[in-house]
Amino acid sequence: MEWQFVLLMIVGGLLLSLMSGLPVFAAFLLIDVIGILFFMGGPSGLSSLVRSMLDSIGKFTLAPVPLRSLESSSSSIHSGEVQ
Repeated sequence: MEWQFVLLMIVGGLLLSLMSGLPVFAAFLLIDVIGILFFMGGPSGLSSLVRSMLDSIGKFTLAPVPLRSLESSSSSIHSGEVQ
């Protein structure tokens, strides 16, 4: 199967699910589960999805720290506090 066809199916499925009124997180989760079932060998691939979700939750704790410092520095520049 060509990669262009796969990309078209993924983007098309995502757009179709979003236009049907599905929330964004549910649309992405639906496309992820369908893709894992199709490309990673059926139900055995779902265990990798669960492990991936658990790993990403465990690594999230330090991600907001630099983002918050960037946000506070840009807001002080736009508010006129820094000259």
